[in-house]
Amino acid sequence: MTRPTKLSMFMGLVLWLSYARAQNAWENPVLVGVALFVALALPSISVVSNILDARVSTLAHHRLPGRLARFVAQLLVNIAIFAVMIVGRVIPPGGIDQVGGIAGAAAVTTLASQGLQAVALWLAWRGIGRADGNVLLALSANIVVAALAIAGIGWARQAFLIGGAGLAVLAVLTDLRAGWPRRAAPAATPVRDEAPEKAADSAP
Repeated sequence: MTRPTKLSMFMGLVLWLSYARAQNAWENPVLVGVALFVALALPSISVVSNILDARVSTLAHHRLPGRLARFVAQLLVNIAIFAVMIVGRVIPPGGIDQVGGIAGAAAVTTLASQGLQAVALWLAWRGIGRADGNVLLALSANIVVAALAIAGIGWARQAFLIGGAGLAVLAVLTDLRAGWPRRAAPAATPVRDEAPEKAADSAP
């Protein structure tokens, strides 16, 4: 079993546990189906997102448009997941309305996800943890907080909304910084050879 498959299966388990606990929906078949979908389809979704990100960034000659394309793709997936969970009575409509409805919850979830991934990768680059492990912990925390926020937990709702906005700004600034042209180092000044002094004429 590959590492991405293991990570996606863990994410599916975290999603099921989070919403089952928050909404007391342990035996809801729709929640089980959504969790299985995440566990099985997340690697493919990640591959498609990466390809889309890379191609758009290449065409635009900047990283930010690629990140926006990735955001839109993941946003559509999250909207579909939230919509299915509402239809399947996993999430009460009143609960998700507290965080901006389906579109609002999906947008904040997606923005926070991208921001958390940027933080996780930055920590790994600084030698704190491993990239895949950091990303796994970050996305798991995002799922748990989202589930608690939709369940109506006050602190979780504030953390979800404010934290999502802050992480989104961080992700955008990171991409903008990566796209700024770097100043080339000043060229070294060539050292000119000094002309040798002429020898004095000898007296007759």
